[in-house]
Amino acid sequence: MTQTSTVPSLTEALRAARALGERAARSLVTLAGQADDDLRGLAGAGAAAARCEQPRPPACWLPTELPPISCEVGRGGTARICFRVHNGGLTTRTVFVAATGPDAGFATGHPSSVNLGALETGELVAVVTLPDGVHRADLILWVRGCGDTAVRLTVVAEDDGCSCERRIDIEDAPGTRHEWHDHFDQPCGCRR
Repeated sequence: MTQTSTVPSLTEALRAARALGERAARSLVTLAGQADDDLRGLAGAGAAAARCEQPRPPACWLPTELPPISCEVGRGGTARICFRVHNGGLTTRTVFVAATGPDAGFATGHPSSVNLGALETGELVAVVTLPDGVHRADLILWVRGCGDTAVRLTVVAEDDGCSCERRIDIEDAPGTRHEWHDHFDQPCGCRR
């Protein structure tokens, strides 16, 4: 009985080791190429995300600023700004109008505050009267309820001007839309 040897010869072992080394080297080169492609893809995706990113809306606790209003009135004339305010919340709240700025003393409210029940609508009126000798008034009118709304008002006295009246609708409600950036801001409920 003859025995057959199953142990590889030294030459065969060296060939197998070299083939294994070549396969390992090819795998490393392939992995390095894939890693390079992945890094380029990530860099491109970051640039694309930066280009496609939506602008972040202003924080919910900042006042809403409406477009400025300019009124031309006759000497001693008045400007009436009527705010129609809708309470979009489910609680009763007091909403009021106030004026700030260097000429805020020329403004009065008729009425200056109103109690609005849930989902009710009411009207606030700011009246700005220019006294004799005053040719211009600059002020900011604020409607304050659940949120704050501001409008810049310029009233100019002209010889041929007449009284001026503007109407503005305001939706006064707590913020209820939840977005990713809310996790970094203050809560968007009513501030009062």
